[in-house]
Amino acid sequence: MRIVDRYFYQDKGQVSSAMSRQAAAEARWLAGATLDQARPLTDEERERRIKELAYFRAQRRGFAPGYEIEDWLAAEEEVDNRPRFLQ
Repeated sequence: MRIVDRYFYQDKGQVSSAMSRQAAAEARWLAGATLDQARPLTDEERERRIKELAYFRAQRRGFAPGYEIEDWLAAEEEVDNRPRFLQ
């Protein structure tokens, strides 16, 4: 195996590990949503969830600059369009 290949596989493992942590964080966030919580979000809860989702989107992109507004708007849309029982 060439050195370049070895680094590629190491980086791939690190990316995979980061994505696993990301997926676990999102699953924990969604796990907080239960059917008995089918109520409208307060403004504070809505903003907190938007911040978290925007952060997760930025993290998946590797925090590349220039997409902050796009991340925020996509997170707003996701929170606002999520079925009530998942909020």
